[in-house]
Parts: sequence; C-alpha cells; structure tokens
Amino acid sequence: MGEGPHRWRPTVPIAPLRPNHNILFVTTDDMVYGLGSNVCGKLELGHNEPIHSPQPIPELCHQKIHTFISGYDFVLAMNSVNHVYSWGPNRWGQLGRNETPEDVYSKAERISFFDDKDVRQISCGSRHSLALTSSGQVYGWGCNSWGQIGCGEQQNDNFDEKETENVLKEVKNLEKVKSEYVVQYYHSWRETGCLYIQMEFCSNSLQNILEVKPQVFERQAGDPMDLYELDLKSY
Repeated sequence: MGEGPHRWRPTVPIAPLRPNHNILFVTTDDMVYGLGSNVCGKLELGHNEPIHSPQPIPELCHQKIHTFISGYDFVLAMNSVNHVYSWGPNRWGQLGRNETPEDVYSKAERISFFDDKDVRQISCGSRHSLALTSSGQVYGWGCNSWGQIGCGEQQNDNFDEKETENVLKEVKNLEKVKSEYVVQYYHSWRETGCLYIQMEFCSNSLQNILEVKPQVFERQAGDPMDLYELDLKSY
C-alpha cells in the first residue's frame, strides 16, 4: 500500500460512510478517491451508480481535505484552513446552499458562508448539520421538521408550497367520490407546515359488500367468479 505514485497518508483515516457502505480517502499527494455503493450520490460523482474501484474526485483533490463527516444521504468535508465542502442530495437544504429537486445529486462545493467563520467541529444528523466555530458560535442548517436545528422554529420542508397545494387539491377530489363503502373523506387542512387529512376507513361496510357480492352475481359459495365479477374485483 506504500508503493506506487500515490502513498496513503497515515494521519488521515479512511472514512466508512455508513449505512451505505462507501469509502473516501486522501493520498499523500492530496488526491481524494471514493468507492462503494454510492447510494444518494455520496461519492460526489453526480450520480448514484455503484463504484467498485477507487475513482478520483476532482472537486476535492488538492484542497487539503482532512476530515469527512457523513449524514444520512449527504457528506461534508473540512480542509486544513477549516473551509467546509458539501455534496449529495439537497432537497432539504442539507448542503448549505439553495435547495435542488429530488434525485439531483450535487457535486462538492465550498460553503462560502463559513469561509471566515473558522469552523472547528461539525456534526451531521439525518438531513441537517451543526457547526461550532472557534468563537463559540453554533450554526445549523438543513431539515428542521422536528426543531432539530435548535432555532426555535419547526419547519417541514419535505414538500414545497407548490407540491403541498397539488397534494391538497388531489386529496380534496376524494370529497367528490363520497365512497361510504371503503373510505369516507371528511376534511383536510394545512397547519404549521404539515398537511392533515381527516378520513374514515369503513371496514364494516366493505365487509358487508364482500359477504353479499356472491349473491348479487348469483354465485354459490365455492363457485368460481365469472369474467364480469372478476373485472369488477380488479377495480
């Protein structure tokens, strides 16, 4: 492992990014490589296909990276001058930059906000992060649906305004169905960034249908269904 043009730097640990089984490492000539399952694009290659042999990560090479910190579906890195880099999905703002749509895997970029903050320590949660600076300031960013960032506000960013309105519109269409046999829709509303739906599962009514259906089609118990009843069952 010490032979060849790239000698591993013993002071930089190889970082297994669980639970998705990825590895990132830095060589003595300041090259950064990655390999593994690459779920959620955690290897910073702009896609989520598995990588079976070490591949260079150009955006991180020669940046003096010394630490990798892994969230559930994203990764942060710090270099020798305490600049912070981020990559992976960014639907919840976990990369510290403008959000991107689902299934978009962003490549590594420096979070310029922290360039003059002298970040000393970073911890990543599922889809959020906290950073501690040398002056004792703590910064948080990413998903805050349960108030985990600690800023006193709970926001659910799983759906943006347009997506939430589309879901609410589709849910309200259930009111037109007025099905008293399977599901009865009553009301839906938005509150504190969440969408609430009030519905009732009419299990007894559904059971009654299943019991009387053979009689409607004049079928005796144990007899096979004809094509008409089979087509009705498929809906």
